[in-house]
Amino acid sequence: MINIDLFLTPRGECGLLCGQAFDNLPAAVLFDAETLEFTVDFIKDAPFHLNITAEDQLRDTILFTKKIYVGFLEDGRVIETLELPLMHLNDPYSDNYAPKNRGAQPKRAMIGFEHFMAQCNFAQPIHRDNLGDEDSNGSVLDGMDPKQLEFVPQLIKQRMLELAPSGPSGPSGPSGVDYVQTAAPSMAPKGPGGMGGGGGARRMVRRQPPIQSDGDDE
Repeated sequence: MINIDLFLTPRGECGLLCGQAFDNLPAAVLFDAETLEFTVDFIKDAPFHLNITAEDQLRDTILFTKKIYVGFLEDGRVIETLELPLMHLNDPYSDNYAPKNRGAQPKRAMIGFEHFMAQCNFAQPIHRDNLGDEDSNGSVLDGMDPKQLEFVPQLIKQRMLELAPSGPSGPSGPSGVDYVQTAAPSMAPKGPGGMGGGGGARRMVRRQPPIQSDGDDE
């Protein structure tokens, strides 16, 4: 079972926080401007379609964002953080309806993700494994402060590598994806006020079958 929330900052940055990890690390996230649906894309695994649509008023903000942070939780701690390309389908501001941002590369970005979560001022459910389970309607944070998330030791070490003057290019990701380290962003974290609930989704979409693992567990 995997539950996912969508987070945004006042600067228009986007992120997904997942209640557990996928079998393999994703390579990109797609947003359809017509249906307001997100899809998590993989190199070899089947796409994972998120079954709650984004709020209507978020469409333009998401369309003007080219990257999205993704974090994964386990036992109340963050176990992986990524910066993925955010590709847009059916973009009304483009004369070409093909997915955009194909040239961007996925990155491991512990510091960027940490700063992103510290600035969030909006959150809404964007995927629930069981839409009929009222107990799953709460935030995947389960009462945790987004500005004070705990990280596993491996990510704390990654933070130190990112802060180093010149660190290594980073480990290779699964399925042939090279997840490089990214430097700390220049912005200073600013703690937001209360998290906006977003009121849930206005429209649900049909749940898709779960992803099929190719056996290369992360």
